[in-house]
Amino acid sequence: NNFFHAHKNIRTITFKVNRMDEQVYLSDIIWIEADGHRCIIHTREEDIVTRTSLSQLESQLEGADFVHPIRYALVSMASVATIPTEELVLTNGEVIPISRDQRATVKRAYTNYKMKSLLKKGEDR
Repeated sequence: NNFFHAHKNIRTITFKVNRMDEQVYLSDIIWIEADGHRCIIHTREEDIVTRTSLSQLESQLEGADFVHPIRYALVSMASVATIPTEELVLTNGEVIPISRDQRATVKRAYTNYKMKSLLKKGEDR
């Protein structure tokens, strides 16, 4: 069981930077922003610009705790501080809007994520 938890924490996504394959740990990603024909991967350390599309990046996040609040953004649940109403406030202070048709889905995903975190804390004791 601990192996599974450890493995989950070292998952990465792969993308191209200057025609070279790069990788970043999912746990380091705060959010991913689509910007024209490129994406900006906002990590704890830096912002990485890639020509890999948002949908290609999203397909690598299967089963990970990421949410799609608005067409141009993928956000790590671990980076969400609060969801006041129509936006996500991230732990780094950034604010990302939630499109009207995604509000219920995002709030449900956030609630489920928080419940999972609480249950995991209980198991770790």
